[in-house]
Amino acid sequence: MRKFQTQNLFEVVADAATGPSDLTRHDLAEGVAVSFLYNGHEKNPDTCQWRIVAQNEVRLRQVVQQLGEILTAKGVRCKPAHFSGCVCHFRDEGPWGGSYFVVTNVSGERNTDSVEKVQSMTREYSQKEWDELISKYPNGTPMSGKVCEQQRYGVWVILDELPEIPALLEIIHFKINETRPGYRIQFPNDYPATGTLLETRVLAWSANPKEVRLTQLNHLNWSHQQFLHEQASEVETNPVKENENM
Repeated sequence: MRKFQTQNLFEVVADAATGPSDLTRHDLAEGVAVSFLYNGHEKNPDTCQWRIVAQNEVRLRQVVQQLGEILTAKGVRCKPAHFSGCVCHFRDEGPWGGSYFVVTNVSGERNTDSVEKVQSMTREYSQKEWDELISKYPNGTPMSGKVCEQQRYGVWVILDELPEIPALLEIIHFKINETRPGYRIQFPNDYPATGTLLETRVLAWSANPKEVRLTQLNHLNWSHQQFLHEQASEVETNPVKENENM
């Protein structure tokens, strides 16, 4: 199981959008835990099964409502939720592919200005053209660019090499995760500011013509926590103590 200490539900949804193959749990403040399993339903691929736990039913329903609003704003449809005490289960119906182009603000409302900024960087690519780009710029390829948009889940970057393609550097792939392990990144102070020049690498391409994900870390794993734990074992230290008791 992948486990994280997370600041808000936006980061949870951002992580789900990466399509991790393992069961994942995000522990938030006030005893709230949100778990999801991507592709956990054989008959409904590219969907998530969700489980939310809170200390009381009132708080639980607040979290479920906010999570549902964020998912809906991103174009992800949700099935009815089932409550049992302080636990809730529900399943979404996707679609997750490309839903990241629907950006929300901290209130969970659709931020149309940000959507237009991100989508203005795109142009139509055929699948053949897209596959050629993937071959030309494989995972690990160095990329430089300028930050054009800050969001809680990360920053959008205009790449020097590929300015027409939406490029996302998520919070879990900021360099600070390696330089200051265990540090709780604060929005927006610890985020690269708009206009900042960045040196990154290609983390992964979407299978269809949609976007490219970036990283500033020294590895190409989706989860930097797993990498830091491996490093900790080698040097007999534990740089992510916040995750020990999850």
